[in-house]
Amino acid sequence: MFSLVSTTDTLQVVSTTTATTDVLVTYADNSSGTITPGTQASNVTTATTTTVCAAPGASVQRAVTSVSIRNKSASTAQNVTVQVVKGGTTTVEIISAALLVGQSLTYEDGFGWAVSSNSAAAGLEFLGSTVLTGNATTTNTVTIPARDILTIEVRVTGYSAGDIASLRFNGDAGANYWSRYISAVAGGVVLVNNQNVSQALARLFALAVTTQRTGIVNITNLATTSKVGVVNGQTSTGAAATAGTIEFGGFEWVNTANQITSIAMLTAGGATMPAGTGFAVWGKNL
Repeated sequence: MFSLVSTTDTLQVVSTTTATTDVLVTYADNSSGTITPGTQASNVTTATTTTVCAAPGASVQRAVTSVSIRNKSASTAQNVTVQVVKGGTTTVEIISAALLVGQSLTYEDGFGWAVSSNSAAAGLEFLGSTVLTGNATTTNTVTIPARDILTIEVRVTGYSAGDIASLRFNGDAGANYWSRYISAVAGGVVLVNNQNVSQALARLFALAVTTQRTGIVNITNLATTSKVGVVNGQTSTGAAATAGTIEFGGFEWVNTANQITSIAMLTAGGATMPAGTGFAVWGKNL
């Protein structure tokens, strides 16, 4: 338990991103032995400092009994700092935490502070996702915390014309990517080389199509090395009697200074992708 004991003592949360963050504080006011419970709720949507528990009235001691701070964003991590402002002038930081998508920082009287875990059984943390609600050439950008290894699950529900879904990292539209895939048409045994160098994006498949696709991408994401990705993907044919083309390979983002902290999916040729297309990102540090 910690208390606000003067009319200028407040509890604040400092947020550093625009990720939607809900805060709920419960407290008990003591006024000459009369105890009155109370709550204060805040919805934070900007990088700002928010007073999440106001100062008590005169001759009232306000005991904070619980704090819940949840990152509600579907795609953006949130860094938060909890602090008390004493006497309106002295700021004392209590705790700071990095909240991934869906994570919460909580305080319970008698138990202290804890960050909820959203790690999967394999040790991967869910970092964010996005999905199109209508036709577009690119998805929203998903901002993620830096992790050494990334896994991306991709879903493409089709294209308006023959095209290839691709990824772009950290907004880098320079000629800093190459991709190479080997393909074999249905029923064929001839392997075809499909490579693209000095590109502005990392292609996820070999061939331009209009049908739906799915894929899993694994990426090494160390700041001091290029980012190498391997793709396991499949393209549909739309017919049970028709087998699909096999495509396998990967790509590299030639950047040795930065880890991947934002990802967008777009088409290599400018065709639109329909609603339902999107991707999700997981990651972990070794």
